[in-house]
Amino acid sequence: MRYLIICLLSLLSPYLALADETHIEQARQTLKNYGLSHCILAPFNEQSALRKDIALSANAYSFMGNGLHSILQDEDTLQVLHDPYKETLSYISAAYQQTPSRSKLSNEKVVFLACLKIYNSEAFNRFIKTQDAYISDCPPDFNQSKDRSLRRLLHGIGAHSAEGCGLSIFRRASCAGACR
Repeated sequence: MRYLIICLLSLLSPYLALADETHIEQARQTLKNYGLSHCILAPFNEQSALRKDIALSANAYSFMGNGLHSILQDEDTLQVLHDPYKETLSYISAAYQQTPSRSKLSNEKVVFLACLKIYNSEAFNRFIKTQDAYISDCPPDFNQSKDRSLRRLLHGIGAHSAEGCGLSIFRRASCAGACR
C-alpha cells in the first residue's frame, strides 16, 4: 500500500508543479488585465456604452470577480494590510502620468496608446511579480473540477480542499490553512 501511494504521488508531482505554475501565470495575467482595464477607464468621465463595458471588464478581473489575488486583512480588526488591486491601480495611475503618448495627429495624450505602453512594459511585469505573495493558494477552477476522484485524491494528500477556497479575504496563512 505504501508503495502504491509513493508511486501515485510521484506520478502526480509533475502535474501539481505544472498546475501551480499555470495558476501563477494566470493570476499575473488577470492582475495585468485588471490594471489595463482601469488604465483605459480612468481618464474618461462621461457615461457611454464603451465606458460601461470597460468598467464591467475591470470588475470581472477584480477580487470580487475572477481575480486570483487575495486581499490581506487583519482577522481581528478587518483592517486591510495589503490590497494587490489597489496597489495595481496606484502603479497604473503613476505610470500613466509619466508615459508620453502623443500622436502626430493630435497634441492630446492618447489614452489607449499610453495604457498599452504600460501594459507591455517590463517595469509593469516586474511590479505584477511583486504581488505573487498574495496569489490565492486555490486555483479558481478547482472546486468546479469534473474529475471528482482527482479532487478527492488531492484533498487526501493535503494539496487542496474543496472547501474554504473562497475565503481569500482573510490572512494568507488562514486561507492556506483552509485550502489545504
